[in-house]
Amino acid sequence: MASHREAVATLIAAVFTMVYFWAAILIFEKSPETVLHMPLWFMASCVGGYLFSVIAVLWLVKRWFADIDLDEVADAYRQDVEAK
Repeated sequence: MASHREAVATLIAAVFTMVYFWAAILIFEKSPETVLHMPLWFMASCVGGYLFSVIAVLWLVKRWFADIDLDEVADAYRQDVEAK
């Protein structure tokens, strides 16, 4: 059931990324500050959201995803096809 565990962890990471994105917009929407002539809410949500999602993916890969040998899977598939 490793795939179920990976799917649940990915869904949780996606929800946290969405919450971060909308929270950044709501927190900074009325801020008069700008970064590179763009509103602070945009930079915090889009650029910060991108960085947050990259960190989430790295965390998922290192912590939750199962390491499988794709050569073994391909060999098993090839043997199965040849047997038929």
